[in-house]
Amino acid sequence: MTFKRAFAPTVAIIAALVFAFHADDAEARGKRKIKKGVNKALAGKIITSNKRIPTSAKSQKAYTAKLKKMRKDRFIENKEKKEWKIYYAAFMKKPVGDLEVTIKLYDVTDGRKRVISSFEQYLSERGQMSIVSYLELERQYFEPNRKILMTVETYRGQVLASGTFRILGEVEKFSGKVDFTEEETKE
Repeated sequence: MTFKRAFAPTVAIIAALVFAFHADDAEARGKRKIKKGVNKALAGKIITSNKRIPTSAKSQKAYTAKLKKMRKDRFIENKEKKEWKIYYAAFMKKPVGDLEVTIKLYDVTDGRKRVISSFEQYLSERGQMSIVSYLELERQYFEPNRKILMTVETYRGQVLASGTFRILGEVEKFSGKVDFTEEETKE
């Protein structure tokens, strides 16, 4: 009798673990299937928008169509905050084998590729195929009326996704005329 009592909870725990493992595995397979469908149309691309990017839709085709409709490549500066807010979704060419990627921003306005900013983005799991997030570019670090190339790269520098956008705003105008006070001219 004692053996059955001690054994029964163990069997229940093992059965629960096996069920949970299979449920998680089926859920993971389902997620991979959806991600592959989206990535066929968007693999290696970064979609930018001025609105929050959705993370789900009724179907893969509907999600891809929704993202393409939301796509925007010109962003106007918020004059009060002196920044540009850019929502993005990056779809990798292949699953990321790490928990961290590097996002790099390049100025490509004049045809040259000049790094402006670089930062790490942490992923929730290995094998992830997409990132949905946003950027806030402050005017003190970014000039207006520039074309920006955004890339998602591995720690080895392999580009997994890329896209371009423009940040627009008023450039400070200087007349070239300088006024000095009498004290400044005497020094």
